[in-house]
Amino acid sequence: MFLPLSTSTHFETVSPADHPLRTLLTSAPVIYLAYFSLKFLRHINSGTTITFLPRNPLFTFSVRPGRAPLSVSEKKSGFLKSYNGPIGTAFLGLLFFAAAQLLLVLIFKRAEYNW
Repeated sequence: MFLPLSTSTHFETVSPADHPLRTLLTSAPVIYLAYFSLKFLRHINSGTTITFLPRNPLFTFSVRPGRAPLSVSEKKSGFLKSYNGPIGTAFLGLLFFAAAQLLLVLIFKRAEYNW
């Protein structure tokens, strides 16, 4: 079997209504990333403390302003925390924003492969 010598890809604009399940599955991470992007960017001056549970980071991820200590119950549950200064907070906010925007654009695009 011979493989083609070259392939090309271009992105075609599509309606989100063409694939409603893909739109729903992509919209959830867009909203999640945009929400945390705004939380990071809101607390740039004081920095942020990120807390999460390693067993379930998706649903236990939280952003708190400043240097926030863990409560006794959070320590017993195994939560981890990380303090980020103002520069790190700004970088994470912009990174989450860029990821949300990329996913939002991909809702309206479909890859077409030419062999």
